[in-house]
Amino acid sequence: MKRLFVLILILFASPAFATSYFVSVSGKDTNTGRSTTAAWATIQHASVTMRAGDNVTMLAGKYPERVYVTRSGSSTAPISFTADPTSIVQVQGFEIQGANYIQVAGFDITGTSRTAGDTEHMFGVLWQGSFGLIQNNYIHDLCAEGVMMGWTGNPTDPAVANNQIFNNRIECVEMAGIEVDGKNNSVTGNNIEATLQFPVGCPARNGADADGIRAFGTGHMINHNHIYGIQFGTAVNPAPHADCFQSWGPLTSTTFDSNSCSFPSIGGSATSAEGNEAGNFDNSSGTVQHVWMINNIFTTMRQGPSVTNYGGSSLLDFQFVNNTVDNVAQQGLITKGLASALIENNIFYNVGTGFGGGDSFLADDGTSTYTLAANDFWVTNGSPETWPQNYQHLQADPQFIDEPNGVYGLLAASSLIGQGVTVASVTHDFDGSPRIAAGGYDIGAYEGCALGGC
Repeated sequence: MKRLFVLILILFASPAFATSYFVSVSGKDTNTGRSTTAAWATIQHASVTMRAGDNVTMLAGKYPERVYVTRSGSSTAPISFTADPTSIVQVQGFEIQGANYIQVAGFDITGTSRTAGDTEHMFGVLWQGSFGLIQNNYIHDLCAEGVMMGWTGNPTDPAVANNQIFNNRIECVEMAGIEVDGKNNSVTGNNIEATLQFPVGCPARNGADADGIRAFGTGHMINHNHIYGIQFGTAVNPAPHADCFQSWGPLTSTTFDSNSCSFPSIGGSATSAEGNEAGNFDNSSGTVQHVWMINNIFTTMRQGPSVTNYGGSSLLDFQFVNNTVDNVAQQGLITKGLASALIENNIFYNVGTGFGGGDSFLADDGTSTYTLAANDFWVTNGSPETWPQNYQHLQADPQFIDEPNGVYGLLAASSLIGQGVTVASVTHDFDGSPRIAAGGYDIGAYEGCALGGC
């Protein structure tokens, strides 16, 4: 009898007994929720009812509610909130409060709080759990970040780990499209457009800015995201220090791989602290070490990435490898106090030509140690005046397929094909094609005859 009882418990814990529910704007929470004709009325009712393995589908309509999730699924039986893929399902956001194995997919998320001091309820999605999935949502027109992964007071919180932020569209949110804290999270395939410094109708926030992705914690993979359309010098974006990527620490063992970021204009000036940058990393609030930027494309901005030691622990093992940097007014890369940095196989194209020219593809204050190899520095009209001393960089036209339209694969005639060095940490290119070690890597974000270049 005891064995039979244990077997029954195991069977009823199995995902095979998971239940599918439905929510409709015409439903009632007194219904069973188990069919479209007996649907519930509120998503929150589904949240407090579902168990591990259950899923709920929200049918078309606007749901004037913010959903709070406190119950966890399991590794084999997540709890899933899914919008009807054939309709628009609009909600006022999700807050995952210590729950694990939760999935949120397909929603139109907007209409969050606009009350001063109520930041927690301004985020499109506030995620404070592990092993979650935020997928295919349209998150827009908010007074705070589109997705806040963490915000627990501990940037490396182990309870915010192994989550995926995947293929979301995030538009016209404040401060940053995404902030990721915690451990071993992945941010993949998201489109982040037109982040705002001062959205109309929103309360002022300290340090108002307009960034793409902010990262803190450890072990993250940030790849294949597209960041664009962040304005400078407009009513809603008067003077942001806009960064594609930003961290002031702690941030360790994190890779930015095969992302693209472009701004509508250069932005800023030669002497201002504001303007558009590819990235800003410093250790003013914690350790920044083992940060890799590989296979990225950065175009049309005031400066490339800035990596700065503000007196904390040394910035160890920063890698900037096989990136393509195009149309940057000042330096392509700015460093201070780096230890054992690796800067190889990058294309710096029309870098240092703005604000009077005279800038270099790399500016360092003399306190860094780095390895430089196979970087190409090409200016179509004239030549910037400076570059790292005692380094014989390449000076060759990359021969992009179509640089004016942002097609950065190399033509077959490019002299940069096969001229790079082999880097063990870089095994693929922007499109995921394998890097070919024999004869040398191609320089820049693409390997081989990408995009029909040959």
